[in-house]
Amino acid sequence: MKLLAVLVALGAMTTGAVAQCTVRTPNPPPSHCQTVDLVWTGCVNPVTLVVRQVFNGPVVDGPFTVNSNFFAWTARPAAGSEVNLMVTDAVGDTSNSAPFTIAPSGPPSSKECRDSRVLKR
Repeated sequence: MKLLAVLVALGAMTTGAVAQCTVRTPNPPPSHCQTVDLVWTGCVNPVTLVVRQVFNGPVVDGPFTVNSNFFAWTARPAAGSEVNLMVTDAVGDTSNSAPFTIAPSGPPSSKECRDSRVLKR
């Protein structure tokens, strides 16, 4: 019986130890000027979020300091831009999303949204 208690305790510690900061890739990818909730799990707050040009390119939006597991982000990079999300939590764990491409926006509207420094490839 004691052995079972020890094994259960070890399993609980192992489960806690493997929890890591993970950012989800937006699916479907946002359109230019669309606001989407970016979500991550297992991170210790506060979290720093940046949007980068793919493959360790320059930061194109952010940094944003967030004290929750999501952030409402307006996609400012130009349609066709390939970007990814990078989240770093309070203990230094970092997670990168898969690359995604900013979709074209719909018909023109009165909503203002500026392009960032990202250029189409």
